This record gives sequence, structure tokens and C-alpha cells, in this order.
Amino acid sequence: LVHPLYAYLDYKLDGALAVTIEQTQRGAVVERYTYALPAEAAEVLTNGRTQFGRGLRGRHFTLEVSAVGSSAHIDHLRILFSPTTRRV
Repeated sequence: LVHPLYAYLDYKLDGALAVTIEQTQRGAVVERYTYALPAEAAEVLTNGRTQFGRGLRGRHFTLEVSAVGSSAHIDHLRILFSPTTRRV
């Protein structure tokens, strides 16, 4: 099991960007969380980080990056995970 911690992005953006994570740790129940990148103008290639909240854990995740605005370019995206200790 892992905890998703952060999404690091290199991007150019005229608008807003968000990362949505879906997890299905509890059978067929889909849990969906959306985390917005802090709003700042990025006319040239810049980097940013969105920090995920507590409670995310599991083996299977779906990640979606959405941008709203007049233009967006994602050059690089890296997701940082941390292992969990499994209790018996």
C-alpha cells in the first residue's frame, strides 16, 4: 500500500490547473479527491507542486490532470508516493 504525497509539474499555463485522484480501496466504492495547483501566472516554463490530502492510500489509483484557460502546456509530471506500514 502507498500514500500519494505530491504532484510536481513543469508547465506553462494561462488559467487554472487541478489534479484529481480516484481510489477504489473499499471494493466498488470510488472515492474522488481534487487538488488545485496554486493560482499563479506562468507565461514561461515554471514548476509547481500540489500537495495531496490525508486519507489517500491503496494500490489502485486513477490520476487526471485538468486545465481550464486559454492555453496550457505540461512539460513534466511526477507523482511522489510513500510506502505505508501494513497492520495485521
